[in-house]
Amino acid sequence: MENGLAIFICFSTNNIARIRKKAKERKISLNIDISAGKQIHHRFHTSGMELLQHPGRRVTLKTMTQTRAIINLENFRHNLSVLQKQAGRRPLCLAVKADAYGHGAVRMAREAEAWGIRHFGVARVSEAVELREAGIGSRIFLFSIADRGEEEFLFTRNIEPFVSDLDYFHELAECRNLLLKQAVISDEAPDLGIHVKTDTGMGRLGCPPEDIPALAKAVFSTPGFRIAGLATHFPLSDDPGDSLAPRQAALLKAAAEELESRGMAPEFVHGANSGGILFHGDDGSSMMRPGIAAYGYAPDSAFAEELTRRNMELKPVMELRAPVTFVKKVPPGTSISYGHTWTSNEESWIATVNAGYADGYPRIVSNNAAVLIEGRQLPQVGRICMDQCMVDCGPRTPVQRYSDAVLFGFSPGAETASTLADKAGTIAYEITCGISPRVQRVYM
Repeated sequence: MENGLAIFICFSTNNIARIRKKAKERKISLNIDISAGKQIHHRFHTSGMELLQHPGRRVTLKTMTQTRAIINLENFRHNLSVLQKQAGRRPLCLAVKADAYGHGAVRMAREAEAWGIRHFGVARVSEAVELREAGIGSRIFLFSIADRGEEEFLFTRNIEPFVSDLDYFHELAECRNLLLKQAVISDEAPDLGIHVKTDTGMGRLGCPPEDIPALAKAVFSTPGFRIAGLATHFPLSDDPGDSLAPRQAALLKAAAEELESRGMAPEFVHGANSGGILFHGDDGSSMMRPGIAAYGYAPDSAFAEELTRRNMELKPVMELRAPVTFVKKVPPGTSISYGHTWTSNEESWIATVNAGYADGYPRIVSNNAAVLIEGRQLPQVGRICMDQCMVDCGPRTPVQRYSDAVLFGFSPGAETASTLADKAGTIAYEITCGISPRVQRVYM
């Protein structure tokens, strides 16, 4: 900040008076800012006292007592290292679609670029445009198709689309011709990279393998375009015993060799997602596309132990935390929350935590999840509400107002997105992607 020092920390409001007193003793002009917007990115601390080391300075302390998703960048870099080791010399195309699986696409892309990633994958044109406007200069692949009216951005922002059929490619060619006539782009603009997408078993996007040559020829022979890639997707690769992925890889390799024999060799051949990288790395591809693994989870929790056995430990990147806002003692027989689905069988302290399903904490795990508070795993009780949930702290507890509650994450003893997903009957992807925009992302 101008003429002063801004320090971003995490502390509960009952420490503010003590911090003010210490600041006064050291003649520090102290401003307490409780708004703490999304720009917070410094390593945070549990106390502000050790930060007041600047006598005569003006210091702003931004409090962080609200519900927040802590993003552990060290764990993120660790996961990238694990994945790159599996990929060898092959480059990684990091999926940052869906706001980087809820972690914040722009910040994660910046961190990945600093680490060495030079290719990113998105699912929407708007996601790619956001990255470009934030200054991300690496190559961006559009895994799906552009909606009508969005094609222009592919050319003006250099976004490389996956193309599954001739009709769609012809639409892109017509769009380019129109942009040339309107002088939006020039003939000197770099050729747009096209990734020919083939369906080898996913049943989603992609042309049949036998249609690859015709589609590739259209791209190769049309001015302003080039064959940047030949791509597919592995639907069963999260299982180490998957027998389909090797057959898909063989089909892709054969198709790439045929294109090369016709003088239309693609720059990249790629199909491996997180499961493909972790369990089927020898697939003959020249690029790999990790997603959930970069954010700390096996694509299927049933095979997480297999990663440990193979010395490929992934570390969760996101942790959902919220403050305790109220603690009260209740007698035996007290029912909690909507529907009275839980009733105390002894005198107990009940803590109300400032997070609910509107924040992304799934209601379906009501009465079936553990919350980490003051180093103890405690049962979540009663139905999870929109903005709050309750925790049974037992007959004696150190939990108090503003104690930090970890709903899932990387802290030892806490639920992970994977264990929470198992209880919710879903996958870790849905848990991290489901964290609401109102939950502040804090990078450490």
